[in-house]
Amino acid sequence: MRNRDGVNGSLGADYVHRVGQFTFALGPRLKFGNDTFMRNQFGVTVNDQMANPRYAAYQPKADLYAVGAYGSATYKQNEHWSYTVHAGYDRLRGEAARSPIVRSSSGSRDQWTIGAIISYTFGVGVR
Repeated sequence: MRNRDGVNGSLGADYVHRVGQFTFALGPRLKFGNDTFMRNQFGVTVNDQMANPRYAAYQPKADLYAVGAYGSATYKQNEHWSYTVHAGYDRLRGEAARSPIVRSSSGSRDQWTIGAIISYTFGVGVR
């Protein structure tokens, strides 16, 4: 991490349920960022505004910027291989939701994430 990128984090809690070789997880998420992170992600500098007058200058402050949920399903084929699909939804709020980038026709307060993971686990050392 570079200090100039800012600091962000999330807080969550999951309900986890196993059924045979499947593991399901679902839970809420809160996301927050410091001043630097918020300016980098949601801010509009005067230079940005001059390059694109559609966006007003905006300097957001540190904030709890999103609330949402995350879920995943994992299939464990054997002791080495597992496969996961996951999805998340975040609703931008506060300083992030007020950003001209988000409020414009090209932005949205609704943020979706989807992904897939293939994992191979191996041991290191002597058993």
